[in-house]
Amino acid sequence: MPIADVYQISANELVLNLRFRGAKSRERFSRLVFWLVIMNRIPTDVDISTKVGFLSRPSSYADHTDSVEVVETHVSWVFLTDRFVYKMKKPVLLDILDLRTLGQRHRNCMEELRLNRRLARDVYLDVLPLTVNDPGQLELAGAGEVVEWLVKMRRLPRECMLD
Repeated sequence: MPIADVYQISANELVLNLRFRGAKSRERFSRLVFWLVIMNRIPTDVDISTKVGFLSRPSSYADHTDSVEVVETHVSWVFLTDRFVYKMKKPVLLDILDLRTLGQRHRNCMEELRLNRRLARDVYLDVLPLTVNDPGQLELAGAGEVVEWLVKMRRLPRECMLD
């Protein structure tokens, strides 16, 4: 039987610090993890390319957009629809920023919304979950298991941009 310290970071993240006593304990634990994943008790990871692929399709958005323009920055993926912009943070570690966990990315999105709404309330609209539903399909702002967080913004006209 492993000795385990369990830390709950957020609703979707569980960190285990395990110290095993022998191979039999590791084998039992492996079977337990397999069973929990099969029974949908531990969230299964959705890789970044699957998330980007889903968010790159116009059919993924409820606002019936005709196209999605995708822009990659060093920290985010930005998806520009006809009326809105959705920003998904990358799971990166930089000198001044640690976004490696879902909880850290959620906190960062919430802080971005809070700070930028002070001067641009009409632009910074919400933080939305990217979820996986029961059949295993990704949904933006769905009711399933959260696999990522996005900042939703109103898209500004191109002539208002400073670039």
